[in-house]
Amino acid sequence: MALTLTALLAACGKGSSPPVELPTSGSSAPAAGTSSPSPPPPSSAAPLTPDEAREQALAAYTGMQDAFEKAGRTSDPDDPDLRKYTTGAALDLFTTALAKRKKEGVVSRGDTINHAKVTSVSPAKAPTAAVVEDCMDTRGTALYKSNGDPVSSEKGGFRLALADLKLANGAWKVTQLAVREVGSCKP
Repeated sequence: MALTLTALLAACGKGSSPPVELPTSGSSAPAAGTSSPSPPPPSSAAPLTPDEAREQALAAYTGMQDAFEKAGRTSDPDDPDLRKYTTGAALDLFTTALAKRKKEGVVSRGDTINHAKVTSVSPAKAPTAAVVEDCMDTRGTALYKSNGDPVSSEKGGFRLALADLKLANGAWKVTQLAVREVGSCKP
């Protein structure tokens, strides 16, 4: 959503690093209403090949985007799908921002179009870590107050998103997430 969460997140923490803006959707194509990806295999599965790891990590990243979009429509920091696809700093980032939105009566509308790809997996044999790079198109999104007024007149655009993922207990989860300003990438 044309996330002007910079102010939201800046108010949530006191740090010297610039605030991170949050993504809004897991849509990988303009079509709305995509379903969440299938869960990864159980932990008893054989070690993954690099191609399997890429596929599952990308599915987890897409699931995270879908979960955040769904939670953002009601500003629900307790949406269980957030915990299904995120952990650690990424989960904290989402729940803190959504709790603040909920308190302020702000919800999100619209769909982000994602252009995500896995840029690396490691180790080379039986990967358990991955990095996803995404050029998110947030032009079709916005934040709204409870009375229906937009929070900002700022338009979205193309934003670089970088996500670190880890495989633990048979599930890929986003552990770190950074989303840059509008104009930081081109699809």
